[in-house]
Amino acid sequence: MYGQLYYVPLYFMDVKGFTPVQTGVALFPVMFTLVPASIITGRLVTVFNNYQWPIWAGWTLATVASGLMMLWDVETPTKAWAPTLVLLGLGHGSILNAQNMASHALCDKGDEAIAAA
Repeated sequence: MYGQLYYVPLYFMDVKGFTPVQTGVALFPVMFTLVPASIITGRLVTVFNNYQWPIWAGWTLATVASGLMMLWDVETPTKAWAPTLVLLGLGHGSILNAQNMASHALCDKGDEAIAAA
C-alpha cells in the first residue's frame, strides 16, 4: 500500500522530469482525497458499526488505480494521471482507518495498543 505513495513521486521526478516542488504539487490529488476519505470512513464505520465494506471498497479503488498506473509513461497527460491519483487517495484513505478499526475490533481489550502497532 505505501509502496505506491513512495514510487509515484519517483515517477514524476525521474520519468516526467518534474522538480521536487512540481512533484509535490502533482501529489495534491492524492493528499486532498486521502485525508478526507480517511475522516469520512472513520465516521461511517462508527455510524454503521461495520468496518468490512470500506476495506473492500478501498482495496478495489487502490487496485483499479494500480492498474491505471501501469499505463503511465513519459507522454501521459495530466488529465490521465490526476484522476488516477484521486482514486488512489480515496482507496488509501478508506483502507487506513478501516484496517486500524478492524485490528482493534478483533483483539482483546488490553491489546489495542499492540494491535495498532
